[in-house]
Amino acid sequence: MVETVLDYLERWSRENILPALQGEGDALTKLTRMCLRLNELYEGGEQPCLFAILQLGSARDVFHAKVKVLLQAWIDAIANVLVESGLKEELALQRGEDAAIAIQGSLILSLGLDDPAPFKRAIAQLPTQLTSHDF
Repeated sequence: MVETVLDYLERWSRENILPALQGEGDALTKLTRMCLRLNELYEGGEQPCLFAILQLGSARDVFHAKVKVLLQAWIDAIANVLVESGLKEELALQRGEDAAIAIQGSLILSLGLDDPAPFKRAIAQLPTQLTSHDF
């Protein structure tokens, strides 16, 4: 069952997240598209953080390597968009990690509070935060 969820997540990412980040447009447009797709996947913050679930208990031993590859591909795809927009590679990779933290963390918080507002806020703010040259 868990393997099926992980396979779905991998396929969904390949079909939705990576094309959103590699498609036409500037960095803000690409990141906004990614966030819209994530909003669909997580139903506006109503669905659990799949990566976190796959890292709990004995599931981590079984699925960690595949989860790591998926997360790294996602982070790298975000970083590539940011490098293309003019950020240095190290900062772009950090912001890619920041994106994963914001999205996955806001999902956990939203579910814990029974309130999707933190996820919705994170998704709405993320493209602008990631493309900002101020921090």
